[in-house]
Amino acid sequence: MRTNGTVVGWGSDLFGQRTPPAGLTGVRAIAAGDGFSLALTGGRVIGWGDDSADQLDIPAGVSTAIAIAAGGYHGLALVVGTAPTLTSDSPAPRVPVGVAYSYRFTTLGAPPATFAVSSGSLPPGFTLDSQTGVLSGTPTDVGSFSFTVTASNGFLPDAVGQAHTIVVTGPLAKLALTPATAQIVVGSEQVYAVTGTDAAGNDLGDLTSSATFTINQTTGGGSTASCRVPTCTATAPGTYIVTATDATGRFSATASLTVVSDQVPVVPAPPAPPAPPATSPADSTQLADTGWNSTAGLVVGGLLITIGVLTLWTTKRRKKMSIG
Repeated sequence: MRTNGTVVGWGSDLFGQRTPPAGLTGVRAIAAGDGFSLALTGGRVIGWGDDSADQLDIPAGVSTAIAIAAGGYHGLALVVGTAPTLTSDSPAPRVPVGVAYSYRFTTLGAPPATFAVSSGSLPPGFTLDSQTGVLSGTPTDVGSFSFTVTASNGFLPDAVGQAHTIVVTGPLAKLALTPATAQIVVGSEQVYAVTGTDAAGNDLGDLTSSATFTINQTTGGGSTASCRVPTCTATAPGTYIVTATDATGRFSATASLTVVSDQVPVVPAPPAPPAPPATSPADSTQLADTGWNSTAGLVVGGLLITIGVLTLWTTKRRKKMSIG
């Protein structure tokens, strides 16, 4: 092994064991067995020569070796590294049938990990690439499929992912608009959400952004009502019907919206209680129903008595004069 990282061989070359592969550079260590040779470069083990006992079949994942050795028909490598940990382990929970999908599981650790489905099964039409961790394919069957992915790199423990369930959904069969009933004040906005299910009842998730909204007044009048996904509003009190339609225009759902006035109702003031009777001075009592004044009554009474006395006196005098 030269100081520049290249290898020079000599002696028997029955199996090509003294002739390194072209372009082999950066070699840090070498070893030789019975009819084969090994070199360590960049953490990887390279072999050449006799392979009758699979001595050149370097195990997958040996990429962080720091030392090598060789026997008669076998090789050894001292590998350093860390156990894998999954850093991306969240494929989509729903995938439409017949629509291509791709997701990549990733790990930390050295050497690089390989991936496998350790329990359950993938949706029909999906595959998992063991080297790259890419889950991909076009699902062919509607249904629910559960599985777990495990990553391994030769260092324990293996990285066992969480249990996943992918629901392969069919086409939209029913649309729903929520809330089904609502009440707002004139000028304010009501927020709606649109969801859907397929023929099997599988949830298709939130379809609000792809839906269109319309609003029509059923009671009241003189209103300007409008919708802007995901809200609706109106300028006058009344009852309205809000309709949501899916992107294809084939499915719709409705909701009832009541719009009330923003005016606070004016409650009439109760009538004022009747005023209490006025209080007169002690020597002048006013009678409310007749208007009689006690002082005036006494004066009038006195005059009547005086007139009566005078009348009686005059009558008696006339009688005496007649007799005389």
